[in-house]
Amino acid sequence: MDLGIGKENCILVPTDFSDTCRNALLHAVEISKVSMCKIYLLHIIGETNFPTILNNDLVDNHKYLEENNPLKHIGEKLQQLINECKIDTIKPFIRKGDFFVTINDVIEEVNADLMIVGTHGKVGIQKIFGSNVIKIIDNTDIPVIVVQDYSVPKIYKKIVFPIKVKSGDRQKTHFTGLLALATQSEIHIFPFFGKSGTDFRKVFNEVIQVYNYFNKYGIERKIVENLRDDDDFNKQILDYSVSENADLIVIISNADKHHIISGAPEESLLFNKSYIPVLCLNRKKVRHSAAGGLVTGN
Repeated sequence: MDLGIGKENCILVPTDFSDTCRNALLHAVEISKVSMCKIYLLHIIGETNFPTILNNDLVDNHKYLEENNPLKHIGEKLQQLINECKIDTIKPFIRKGDFFVTINDVIEEVNADLMIVGTHGKVGIQKIFGSNVIKIIDNTDIPVIVVQDYSVPKIYKKIVFPIKVKSGDRQKTHFTGLLALATQSEIHIFPFFGKSGTDFRKVFNEVIQVYNYFNKYGIERKIVENLRDDDDFNKQILDYSVSENADLIVIISNADKHHIISGAPEESLLFNKSYIPVLCLNRKKVRHSAAGGLVTGN
């Protein structure tokens, strides 16, 4: 897997030391084994508190500083996680600051290509004020893989690639192709044609373009014959992914449709009850790879 020319490829994994974030790290390890990517394991210390990354538990900063040497303690915990993985491609990273600002600073600093985050789902106060995972995706300009508590770390072999009107994106196609090459996976192109003849033609043309793109680089691919025309495309995607025992679903996120109360349309996929990991790209922010095309070597 090569996401850029003349650069060392890198996966960023934020951690709050929960089992969920440990699971995200194990997913990164599996990708690293086949892609030769370096992994940065990141813990961010809040300015006024020590929030866990994906929930809202707070620890009083002054009391913590009085009772502990936080940098030493955090460094030891990061190293313990790294030792458990038994590979030499993981580097610990500690930064202080606001989480959503600092994480983007680190992305730029290490020139990360992919971020993997763990989530407990949309629980507690997040049901009212929105998911922190959605906030991460909305504020990040690299692809994000979201994994849940019971998502089993393994090499992705079946990738579901949904397509509907206006959902096409070169970055989505490009990055999925890179991941498929690295993992030797098969991409299942899953279209939603809808009820409009105009939409059918547009989606059909896009399906053919995507199929030919993957074919050009020798990527295993298939077009799914999806005849359902009900409006709940997310449910169609999940039903198919479950029936095929898919390892990953690829989606585009649109921040313009995210609301603090009603949430985001993607949440039914991101927090799916089958615990299938989801690769999400921010429509507005995700940047193009420097390679400009697929590179078939590691």
